[in-house]
Amino acid sequence: MTEAAFELAPCGLVVCDNDGTIVAANRYFRAMSGYDGGPKTFGRCLTRPSQFILSAKLLPELNLTGEASEIALSLTGPDGDSVPILLNARRDGDHFHYAVFPAKERREYETEYLNAKKKLTQYSDYLRMAERLAHLGHWHGNMVTKETYWSPETYAIFGCDPETFTPRFGETMALYHPDDREEIRAIVEAAIAGNGEFSFRARCIRHDSGEIRHIETNGVCERDESGKAIGLFGVVHDLSDILSAQEATEASEARYRLLADSSNDIISVFGLDGAIEYLSPAVEKLLGFTPAELTGRNVRDIVLPEDYPVTRAAFASYVRGGDWSAVPRVQYRARHKQGHIVWLEASPRAMLGPDGKIAKLQDVVRDITERKAVEAALEDAMVDANAAAEAKSQFLATMSHELRTPLTSIIGFSALLREVVESEEPRRYSQRIWTASQGLLALINDILDHSKLEAGQLELDLAPCSANELMQEVADLLEVQAHAKGLFLTVDTDDDMPLMLLDEVRMRQILINLAGNAVKFTGDGGVTIALHWRGDRLQVTVTDTGPGISPEGHKRLFKRFSQVDHTTNGTGLGLMICKQLVELMGGRIGVESSPGNGSMFWFDIPVQVCDGEDADEAGTEVATGTGYILMADDHAGNRDLILSLMRARGYYVDAVADGGEALQACLERRYDLILMDVNMPVMDGLVATQGIRASSELNARTPIIGVSAGGESRRRICLGAGMNDMVEKPIRPGVLTATVAEWLAHSQGDLPHARIG
Repeated sequence: MTEAAFELAPCGLVVCDNDGTIVAANRYFRAMSGYDGGPKTFGRCLTRPSQFILSAKLLPELNLTGEASEIALSLTGPDGDSVPILLNARRDGDHFHYAVFPAKERREYETEYLNAKKKLTQYSDYLRMAERLAHLGHWHGNMVTKETYWSPETYAIFGCDPETFTPRFGETMALYHPDDREEIRAIVEAAIAGNGEFSFRARCIRHDSGEIRHIETNGVCERDESGKAIGLFGVVHDLSDILSAQEATEASEARYRLLADSSNDIISVFGLDGAIEYLSPAVEKLLGFTPAELTGRNVRDIVLPEDYPVTRAAFASYVRGGDWSAVPRVQYRARHKQGHIVWLEASPRAMLGPDGKIAKLQDVVRDITERKAVEAALEDAMVDANAAAEAKSQFLATMSHELRTPLTSIIGFSALLREVVESEEPRRYSQRIWTASQGLLALINDILDHSKLEAGQLELDLAPCSANELMQEVADLLEVQAHAKGLFLTVDTDDDMPLMLLDEVRMRQILINLAGNAVKFTGDGGVTIALHWRGDRLQVTVTDTGPGISPEGHKRLFKRFSQVDHTTNGTGLGLMICKQLVELMGGRIGVESSPGNGSMFWFDIPVQVCDGEDADEAGTEVATGTGYILMADDHAGNRDLILSLMRARGYYVDAVADGGEALQACLERRYDLILMDVNMPVMDGLVATQGIRASSELNARTPIIGVSAGGESRRRICLGAGMNDMVEKPIRPGVLTATVAEWLAHSQGDLPHARIG
């Protein structure tokens, strides 16, 4: 070491002889220790000289290796303070050489060094991560030493393992595709000879798998002070995924363009202000305009002015709604280039900008002109169908009236005969007439009710009813037919059956259908009708000893116009109507049968037992009384029947033949009650009722009871016209007389509310 270097060293340097006397000390040590250059041993410079002499580490290391390092001691400074030091020692023959470092500065230096090293390591890690994420590696080749360095990502791009592959300058060309090597070599050589920068794209062949990857390399030639090329530095970027994505995007765009160009629907893109940015070629087919003629114009130029406000509001609602996945359907009209109107249906979708908000709209527009024409035709057909249905309903109402009016006389007069005839045989004949008329009524109901059931217009009329008596009536009706065929007919009912709220007409209709079929199809044996009350349900079975029903026949049961045995007469509606009526009552119906074993048809319905008031009302005979009644009916037989029923109970009755006569009679005198047939010539009962309520001071509040066929829907019409109640045709004498007595029991000032059930 030169004298100057010794003197100016950035640490304390001391040379001692064998006995520790300082032979030489540099400026740094003198400043640290206050040593003035006189004779002094090194140990005396320490705060604790014995620490140096007795050091358990210093002497053994010096004796063994001739060197010792990082020995912690304390030096006495110029001001007498103790200064911690670190000592490195080396024996050189008869002398000892010591390097003295202030411990504090050394620790600070080491801390700075470690921090710098840590940051360098961190930055290196960041660089590796950045390269890995970007598929970007770097490399360096020394043209003098031929040494080559690759970053970890460069190894990864070329598919090489750093443990087994060592890149060598000039030999890595083998990793490139043979067709690209000459071009790469020429580019690099030109850079070395020229300005030093180079760039190329090429295909590399991965060392591990042979897979071809697309890369881009950018580099620079390093030169020394004389300008001589001494190395190459470059970065390599794996473009394979980017190029694949670009190819996929281009292919998708090509498919989309093909779809847009080939689609029969218009595909458009327009801004939120309505400015059209793109239109597919289909616009010319649909509207007669080329895309160029409409691009740049506004959507309002296409939509018919009458439809634009609604269309604009629909689009604005979609934009403001926030749920852009719910694509609306917006229908509007546009004018074709040739002048005619075209119906269009738009399906806009949101196109979002970088901020996640709607930037513009993409729309698929379809020509629905033909569909609209079909819809219009369907609407016209619906109007015609409704008109036909209304005509059908009117026909059924008229037919119901025309059929049930004569039945009223048959049923009513047969009931009167039972009351006035005393000998047994005529009474039995009148009973047969009455029972047969009920069967005829059931058949008429089958035909008329079929249409009502199909239209959902049939409603139940619940009233107190004795199920046992009803069952016996049905048995009486079928007894003659069964006796003629030599069949027994048995009725099995509970003795303690209470009165129940039932629709007597519909129950009779079901029982006659089921029991009548059993008698019709049974050749030998007989038929048993069983009726039992099970708490809140009424259970009915009709069992016969007939031929039974095949599995194929089961499939035709309960279907309209369908019969199991086509050799018999009938409408083919009975079982289907039974099923619909039972279900309307909230019940179930079914059959158990097999060929040769007879059949058992069954149904059960929920029932409500009558309370005391209902039972009393149902079981009490109608008292005779007084009262003046006006009766209007165009059918002479009905007039005679009602006159007989009313006069037999002590009422005075005026009879007229139409609504006009009824209105005139009400203008001339006051009546206690009015019985008004609904369907009459000249003036019907509804118009007459309205006239009485409006113009007759004498009878403005007189109870008016309508007489009509038609069920609950007809009842509502009657009540709406101003009537107080309605009795359904065919007239049942007991129901009519009970209704009359009920309304006559109230004075004009205390009339009960009109009943709707």
